[in-house]
Amino acid sequence: EDRVFSPHLTLARIREAVPLDAMREKLRALSSGDFEFGNFRADRFFLYLSRGGQYTQLAGFPLV
Repeated sequence: EDRVFSPHLTLARIREAVPLDAMREKLRALSSGDFEFGNFRADRFFLYLSRGGQYTQLAGFPLV
């Protein structure tokens, strides 16, 4: 690999183009402030290696 390492966080992976109009409308409706997304407390996170659609857990890290 000759590219410079660029750390990132992947929240979603979409393999093909999909229309986003319906999602945008839902997000606009939620922006009124009347919607509660909920919350949670994370006590650890994991580092994964992604290669060709295969994910390998490399390490776990406590957050407390």
